[in-house]
Amino acid sequence: MVQIRRAVSADVVTIMSILDEAKDFMRMQGFSQWTRDYPAACLVELDIELNCGYVLIEDDAVCAYGALSQRIEPCYASIDGKWLSDLPYAVIHRLAVASSKRGQGAAVRFIGGMELIAKSKGILSLRTDTHRSNVIMLHLLEKLGFVRCGIVEYEDIPNDKTRVAFEKLLGFDCGCKDI
Repeated sequence: MVQIRRAVSADVVTIMSILDEAKDFMRMQGFSQWTRDYPAACLVELDIELNCGYVLIEDDAVCAYGALSQRIEPCYASIDGKWLSDLPYAVIHRLAVASSKRGQGAAVRFIGGMELIAKSKGILSLRTDTHRSNVIMLHLLEKLGFVRCGIVEYEDIPNDKTRVAFEKLLGFDCGCKDI
């Protein structure tokens, strides 16, 4: 059974294990989008408190985590490029998949779930960003229909502040059939 649900406090230890695996995997790939201190448990706890942390459950176990935030992302206001729209948007942050599920479509299922949740809230634009060396995520986002819109810079990141920014416009299926 596959399910996406809001994360709860009891999930934090498992989520942190998944995030730590992702940090190690990024370092093995030769880049450090995340640091040893980011994302931290306190940030996951804040995601949970704000009702924007989600987990993917497969085979009765948490196997992916991410946040779907409707808060304005300050660095998105000064993109070196151009967003597809000026619509209100939701942002996917901190997406990580357990190493045991890597390469098996868990990230695709998770992002698909985030799209459905955003649409259910009336959000027509989904944005995210990733490190320019994160070729797996860059490829995945493009495969899922996200469009590269430019470069954004995070002021609160100590070293490499730049990220490749993406947007995907979400349409509604009105349920109408051709007559």
